[in-house]
Amino acid sequence: METLLTILHHILVALGVMFLFCLAVVVHEFGHFIAAKWLGFKITTFSVCFGPAIWKKKINGVEYRIGSIPLGGYVALPQLDPSSMDTIQGKNGKDGSENSSEDAPPPPMAAWKRIIVAAAGPLGNVILAVIAAFVIFAFAPDDEFGGYGTTVGKVKSSGAIAESGIREGDRIVSVNGQKVSFWSEVILECHFAGDSQKGLPVVVNRDGNELNLTLPVEKDEKTGYHRFPGISPKVKCVIANVFPASAAAEAGLKKDDIVISINGVSPGTVKESVELIANSGTNAIQMLIRRKGVAEEISKTLTAKFNEEYNRPVIGVAFADASAGIPQWMMFKRPWQQLSGDAKNIFRILRALFAPKSKTEAGRAAKDMGGPGTLLFVLWNEVQAGLFHSLAFLRFLCINLAILNLLPLPVLDGGHILFAILEIITRKRPSPKFVDAVTTFFAILLLGLMAILLFRDVVRIHKFTKKAPAAEVQSQQNGK
Repeated sequence: METLLTILHHILVALGVMFLFCLAVVVHEFGHFIAAKWLGFKITTFSVCFGPAIWKKKINGVEYRIGSIPLGGYVALPQLDPSSMDTIQGKNGKDGSENSSEDAPPPPMAAWKRIIVAAAGPLGNVILAVIAAFVIFAFAPDDEFGGYGTTVGKVKSSGAIAESGIREGDRIVSVNGQKVSFWSEVILECHFAGDSQKGLPVVVNRDGNELNLTLPVEKDEKTGYHRFPGISPKVKCVIANVFPASAAAEAGLKKDDIVISINGVSPGTVKESVELIANSGTNAIQMLIRRKGVAEEISKTLTAKFNEEYNRPVIGVAFADASAGIPQWMMFKRPWQQLSGDAKNIFRILRALFAPKSKTEAGRAAKDMGGPGTLLFVLWNEVQAGLFHSLAFLRFLCINLAILNLLPLPVLDGGHILFAILEIITRKRPSPKFVDAVTTFFAILLLGLMAILLFRDVVRIHKFTKKAPAAEVQSQQNGK
């Protein structure tokens, strides 16, 4: 019975993944479709999914179809897409679809109309992202959102990081000249520009004054990431579980209570919370907590009990960092912050690739790029995490698709816009053969890149799934 339920669960997750992925792509194509209809373009096909049709019907000259490969969709527009793309996308009739190539060529459309139709696809993604953002804002619980701030919670007491001058309580303002607001951005900037030999310049705010420091950088050989060793962010310490018949249970502590202070000290890490409890021995502990739904902070007094298994006093709780594991698409709840955060992330990656500030940025950004495999793997995890995680990733994906499709590459919507703008400037339409040749060239490059990224995705996911992080996380969070 348990095996059957597991199989059913995986089937439902897979259906959710395919639905969300196809929704992001089909909404994009529907944007092209609506604009093309409005402006009088000839539309030969509107397809949900790729590959041989499992259902199709022709209505008013447009073939509506459902393909057999659930990885997106397309709209066939002879007056916008080069004919060479018909062959690459499998729209040349070999799969049983009707082809317009035998008909008389449709008349060319004005450049401004082609710009609108090309831009309508990304606009469709943006509209879906906005809807998702407002649904999240209206219905998602607050505690699902947030992230590490840039305030340093712990600094190793020895080594190069201690000698750098950074202190607990410092707030990192910028890394290598790039402003940062979350610890994930600190990690990203360190990885992009970090130099194991020279370190990396950072600006920190200490008691209202800004200080320039140079922090040491080391490369993690397991992950390949460059990082600041020996520092960690200040986090919220949340009680993940209260064990029965424990000091915590007797004092009335509850799951999801946030620990504000222990004996007057505000813990900067989960580990520090455990240490503060252990250092109190079996003396009374004064704990200040914040509880969901209660306006005022609550004070609790309890006494730890010595536990022989852990060889230290414990109060009977398991701690969990409220911000641990929160991805970049779950940082914000306000709609504008959600959308601008998504855009900021993709623009940062593009800048690292095409306008790097250091010699290392482009190479490291390219090395970390994920392909369709990574996309589906992350989407699989987010669907399992729940509705709002799924919607947040859908929003993030839509903003990424919109921006990437507007890049001025001939195979993308931005390429069609570029050709149309050149036509407006030069008052001469580019040769169809030239457009076909250039588009085909970039399409082959894109397909090759996707194949390489897919291979890397498989290797990366295999390495990731071989690890067993759950035991490590449990050992760090267990604050019994």
